[in-house]
Amino acid sequence: MKITFLGTGAAALQKNRDYTATAIEVGDSVYLVDAGASVFSKMQNFGIDPQRLRAVFVTHAHYDHVAGLPMLVDIFSWSKSYGNIPISYYLPEERSISSLVGFVDSMGASASVHGDFNVYRQGLVYEDENIKLLAIPTEHIKNDDGSNASYAFALYAEQKCILFSGDLSRELDTERIFDFIKEEKINLFISELAHFSPSRLIEKIAENIPQRVYFNHIAESEKLLSEIDELKKSECAIEICAAHDGMTLEV
Repeated sequence: MKITFLGTGAAALQKNRDYTATAIEVGDSVYLVDAGASVFSKMQNFGIDPQRLRAVFVTHAHYDHVAGLPMLVDIFSWSKSYGNIPISYYLPEERSISSLVGFVDSMGASASVHGDFNVYRQGLVYEDENIKLLAIPTEHIKNDDGSNASYAFALYAEQKCILFSGDLSRELDTERIFDFIKEEKINLFISELAHFSPSRLIEKIAENIPQRVYFNHIAESEKLLSEIDELKKSECAIEICAAHDGMTLEV
């Protein structure tokens, strides 16, 4: 299983960090977690054939995670190269799907919008012969009725588990993702770094530290990056790294 960080920036974009998107390659298939702007060109630039794409999973509908979706949906609706490829899209709210399809349709580039659009909730989101994906609610976005509109993802493939934090709350104390970490062996934890410090996160998972912790969605500052460097030098028995656009990992 191969991970490629297509975009590792946060909402207030920094130089050399594009908006959030991560590609997971398992066998001949590609899956995306989030689809920030430029995700399609990033796939091509980093050697990932978009024709292998099977599904896109969106942690939440903030623009820095979804701005590349209209381009994906449009291209896979009309292009002679990609128009016959069935892509599944998973978002946490029906209104996001309606807005997405309506926007692409209003641009008039496609005769009709193609795609398998799905709303997901907590629990099993997707399963095929390669992967299984579970959703864990986070406190980043709450609807008026108290329901969750943001999620973390646990992706299982090749007897490994990768945990994607999505966006979390600043306090972290009420996040259910940490209960999941206590109960499950995590081979790779890909955590955002826009709402808290890296040392605060490591403190929260100190008793159940995953094998590898990679930070993305980085609100980059010298302080945050130097803090990661200090954690690397500590006696913390894990692999810690700040991901960058184009970085690849084998899991």
